[in-house]
Amino acid sequence: YEAMSMRQLAAEVGVQAAALYRYFPTKQDLLFTLMREHMQGLIEAWDAARPAAADPATRLAAYVENHIAFHIERRHSTHVSNMELR
Repeated sequence: YEAMSMRQLAAEVGVQAAALYRYFPTKQDLLFTLMREHMQGLIEAWDAARPAAADPATRLAAYVENHIAFHIERRHSTHVSNMELR
């Protein structure tokens, strides 16, 4: 986050900086959106995978399995989220 500007990011993805600023007025807005969408996706994945009726140990195991699978499938966004949660 600190090491890249919006202009550098725009150049890296092949768009004009103005295109990014149209949707994200600040770099912080972009980061917030990325992190919010990541966390919302994690919640939605758990809602879909949550066992309807199970004992606590089974629910915990299902939660851990879902959490790990979600993050393995989204390694890049997980890396960004984990680095910036600090």
